[in-house]
Amino acid sequence: MKASATLYVDLRAIGIAPFLVSVALRSFLAARGRTRPLVIAVVVGNIANLALDVILVFGVSAVGIPPLGVAGAAIATAGVQLLQLVIYFRALAAIDRQADAPPARTPSTRADLRAIVKYGLPVGGQLFAEVTIFGVATVLAARLGKVPAAAHAIALNVSSFTFAVAVGVGSATSVRVGHATGAGDLLAARRRGLAGIATGAVAMAVFGVVFVAFAAPIAHLFTDDQAAIATTVPLFQIAALFQMFDGIQAVGAGALRGLGDTRWALWANLIGHWVIGLPISLGVGFGLGYGVTGLWWGLAAGLCATAVVLVIRFVARAR
Repeated sequence: MKASATLYVDLRAIGIAPFLVSVALRSFLAARGRTRPLVIAVVVGNIANLALDVILVFGVSAVGIPPLGVAGAAIATAGVQLLQLVIYFRALAAIDRQADAPPARTPSTRADLRAIVKYGLPVGGQLFAEVTIFGVATVLAARLGKVPAAAHAIALNVSSFTFAVAVGVGSATSVRVGHATGAGDLLAARRRGLAGIATGAVAMAVFGVVFVAFAAPIAHLFTDDQAAIATTVPLFQIAALFQMFDGIQAVGAGALRGLGDTRWALWANLIGHWVIGLPISLGVGFGLGYGVTGLWWGLAAGLCATAVVLVIRFVARAR
């Protein structure tokens, strides 16, 4: 098992460089309003990943391709990352061809690099703080037993899926607020930021209603274990509450990025998740004995605190 895991990680490392370059290209294309290549890359990538997984993991004896197992899965994913990178570069080339005049090739300067580091490091820290708190929650849920861990995994997977909508709205809001800020129109930046935050909140609230109405059927898609389903249902009910706050904080962070304020998103996530959320998770989940449900109340509290801080900061900065 350890050897297989090591082999998988080693092969997946091939895709690290293409992935990092893709992140930069996606941001550039989004800032230019070219979002269609992003959608195409995702759709094509998923289809290609499925086909390559079937071929490489299980093999095709008719053409002499042996089953590669986990190694095949890693190669398929790395290959798809390279494929998506090609799609992004082609979209970039299309922008140059459509330009009225060849774009000026202004060389990068140390000031550019300093600005990238200044604004980029807090964004990376924000994502790290947000992702790791859910990783810690997963470790804590595992200590509660198999059923709580399974329920946590189900609820977290579904919540992460719907969170993609908030991430998309947040990215669009960041671009729109950034355009207004660059034009010196702070009123438009404020209006666009608040519109994005409201859109994110409404969209995630709709998912919250779905979570409450269909908690058991959704859980049943993952498992037939009645104990796991029964434990997952209250987690979906808590997720229904924090979905809205999750959307607000994701879009709020994007709106602040559009204003050039990335440090507050980092501090809001550190304080909200680690200073407020984690102690509540530990206290309610373990101290009061509420188990995995208590862990999720802590996650909800952290997201709520983060959302409130980010909205207040955006309103103050865009005044």
